[in-house]
This record gives sequence, C-alpha cells and structure tokens, in this order.
Amino acid sequence: MSINLTLVALEPSLSDKLRSNPLLSQEIEIEPSRDDFLASHGLQISRTLSEDEYPFDRLALGKDWHLMDQIFTGIGGLRLLRLFIASGIGSFLTSGGTSIGEGSGYGPARLLSAEECGDIDTFLEDFDISSAIEGLTMKIVKQADIYSYSQGNVPIEEIRRIARLNFDEIKNFFRKASTAALSAYIFMS
Repeated sequence: MSINLTLVALEPSLSDKLRSNPLLSQEIEIEPSRDDFLASHGLQISRTLSEDEYPFDRLALGKDWHLMDQIFTGIGGLRLLRLFIASGIGSFLTSGGTSIGEGSGYGPARLLSAEECGDIDTFLEDFDISSAIEGLTMKIVKQADIYSYSQGNVPIEEIRRIARLNFDEIKNFFRKASTAALSAYIFMS
C-alpha cells in the first residue's frame, strides 16, 4: 500500500476557517508556502513563538505512520501504559479530532483542536517509548502487517531506531503546537 500520513500545524484563525470551509483542506494538502497561504486568506502569522521556535508547518510520516499507530495503540501485544489504551488517545494519528471534508480516497482529513494537541502532548510526554520499542519484535511486526516492514527485509534494530526517531519528531511537533495553542490537520494521501 502507498498510504502516507502528514500532520500540519495550523493557526487558530485558519482552523476556524477550515471548519467553516472544508475546501481549504485541498490548499493545505498541496503544500503552498505557509506565508503565501495565510496571506491569501487574510490571516496573520502567529507571533506567539519566535520564528526559530515555531512548530514544524508539516511533519510527513510517510508510511511510518502505521508503525507509530501500532506502537501508540498497543496493537500487536506491545506493552503500554493502561491510561493510554483506556482513554483511546493513542489512536490520534488515525482517528483523533474532527473529520474535515470528503477525503482523498483514504478517508477524510481530521482537525485536532489546540486542546486535543495539548492532550496528545501530555500523552506523548508520559508515553514509555523505550518499553514500547523494547517490546517490538519481528514477530509482532509481521503479525500486525506493518507497512514497509512486515516482509522482514529490515532488521528489527533498524525498525526500533526508526520508531524512536519518529516518536521524537511527533513529540516535538505536538509539544510546539501545544505551547503555541495551535491545532493540527492530519491527512492521508
């Protein structure tokens, strides 16, 4: 399969416009420059953080979203904290937030509010990624049929390294979004 997942940090004013006009999602997904897009919709760039501190406009996880979703939701026997499984917050990559628009063949995009981004930031802060990665075995990868890795041609240590890097990027994205009270737009392509 070739399903890729991308997260985009959004200004609160843009999130409001997106809720009322889902067609804006098409413009967000084609990746215009942030300044050009905001200017074309009469929006200002947030000055909550300095330009150096501003969260990533985009975080493209590619096919690794599937690996991370499996880790965050505990599917495949990964050891996770009960809180995350019980609350359902671990499924934020695939089912968090509010559906926006019709979608592009892989379901509708979703919009996570600033509050939800804050909850995810807390989830990621408390998440025991070391234990989750330690519990990741090739048998689990194959049983869960994780994209790009279930064929067994990538060593488990490399998969664990990739999971750690992706976790750090996701955590950083939501930490900065939470700090700046931004929402997040998630879409698959």
